[in-house]
Amino acid sequence: MTITHALLNDGSDYTPYEGREVTGWPVMTMVRGSVVMRDGDLVGEMGHGIYLPRERSRLAQAFS
Repeated sequence: MTITHALLNDGSDYTPYEGREVTGWPVMTMVRGSVVMRDGDLVGEMGHGIYLPRERSRLAQAFS
C-alpha cells in the first residue's frame, strides 16, 4: 500500500509519509469496545475521547 493524504482521516493538510510504501494496513479501529473505523470508512460516533489538561512542559517553555 502507498500512503497518500487522501487515505488518512486527520485534521492536517499534509502528511510527511506521502508516497511511502508500507506492508499491511489497519482494517478496523476500536475505541472502548466500539468500532469507529472499518475498511477505511468511519462508522462510529465521535466524542469517545477525554481531554486531559496538563501543564506545559518546561522543555517546551524554552521555545515560547
